Parts: sequence; C-alpha cells; structure tokens
Amino acid sequence: SRNPGVRRFEKLVADQYLGEIVRNLITDFMDQHLLFTVSCDVSKINEGYSFHTAYMAPIMEDTSADLSSVGDLFTAEFGISAELADRQIIRALCDCVASRAARLSGAALAALAIKSSQSTVSNQCSVALYGALFDVNHKIYNETIVEMQRLVASVSSHDDKRAIETTVSFQPRFIDLVGAAINAASL
Repeated sequence: SRNPGVRRFEKLVADQYLGEIVRNLITDFMDQHLLFTVSCDVSKINEGYSFHTAYMAPIMEDTSADLSSVGDLFTAEFGISAELADRQIIRALCDCVASRAARLSGAALAALAIKSSQSTVSNQCSVALYGALFDVNHKIYNETIVEMQRLVASVSSHDDKRAIETTVSFQPRFIDLVGAAINAASL
C-alpha cells in the first residue's frame, strides 16, 4: 500500500486492494513451489498491483472443466502458461479472498445497521451497495447480504424489542456514491 497502516479495514474489502491480496497469495504460493512449477517468466506477476481486482470475477465464474478462461487470462496478462492444477489453485485463491471480503463487508454493514437502528423509532435501516466486484459477481453481492442479514438477525433474536428490518439495494457502477447514499436514505 502507498499508505501502510492507514485504512486497514478498507484494504481488506475494497476493490482497489483485493487483486493485490490475491497477487500476494499467488507469489507466496510460487515461493513455496506450489504454483507454476514448470519454469516460466513470472516477472509480471511479481510486480505490485499487476493482478487487478477485475481479473477475479472472470476467474471465479470460469466453470469449464479445464478452467480455460483462467489459463487464457494468465497467458495474455502475465505471459504464464498455467497448468490445470495452477488454474484450480488461482481460482480457489480468488474465491477465498472475495468470500472473505464479502463476509467482512457484511459484518460492517450489520454493525452500521444495528447502530443506526438504535437511533430511530422504526428500527428500519436502508443500505445501498456499490462496487466493481458487486457489479460483476452477484455471488459476492449475495454473500455480503446474507452475512449482514445473519448478523442483524442474531442481534434481533436476542432483543425482541429491537427487531431490525433492513432494506438493501444495489447501485450499478454508473451511479456515484452520493447517489447511492441518497437512494438508501429514500428506501
């Protein structure tokens, strides 16, 4: 990061950083000889921020038996001919990082929903989600919502007087964050 030690939570969940987390995992796996055991030039993947978060969605959505999209991406972007085992590991790493980000985001949203409902009479909370990974990967979007609702429900079940109702809307990429906030407030 350009700002070490600052905005740590954001770095765990933000689109800007998820690709770099995956890239760091890939290079760690390479260092342990778990990826790309066939001799190849890995200089491009070793460059910081060379693995963009935008690569994660097509990798995660590749359901072909040979994960050909993963192989094509690594050949085109990094000049690496990835074996099937390599492609499977890369896909699993992307899934793990995205799933972790979704659960952390869901937990943060639940905390905000719970906190904001304490200051209202209606116990209602509206949430608008925005982000490139949500735009291209509905599994991650759904996982975030499920985690948020699970945590809100667990708090609500302990305090029957404070049952919290949440409304969630998805904001497409072309709507800015101010628009998302206004839309959430109007739900």
